[in-house]
Amino acid sequence: MLTAIDLLCRKTLEIDCAEIYKASTDTGLVDALAKQTGYWPVFSFLASANNMIDLAAVGVIGQKAGLSSSLDQQLKQILEVVGGALKQVCAYLLPDCLMGLKQIRQGFFGYYKGCKGERGAS
Repeated sequence: MLTAIDLLCRKTLEIDCAEIYKASTDTGLVDALAKQTGYWPVFSFLASANNMIDLAAVGVIGQKAGLSSSLDQQLKQILEVVGGALKQVCAYLLPDCLMGLKQIRQGFFGYYKGCKGERGAS
């Protein structure tokens, strides 16, 4: 069954949660999400260094230096950047998409020739 996304030849963003779940460390989790969403750059080594500095600061002065960000903050930052990018893409493609949906509603399916490399392509 063809969907509107298939008919309009749109790309989609799919996040494989099972792949992210396989990460054994916080750094691995951030890297897995960043890789799937195309988020760049991810400085995993800096996060580890910042954690070490914070740990040393706790030993010396009794409190964190505040250099490292929490896992929640890192994931939120990635998803906010991806969400912002998707909003920009949506705003750019909206007029074209509305025209395509209007044609679909009018029963004009003859224009669909399929997308290169996509299912349903002729």
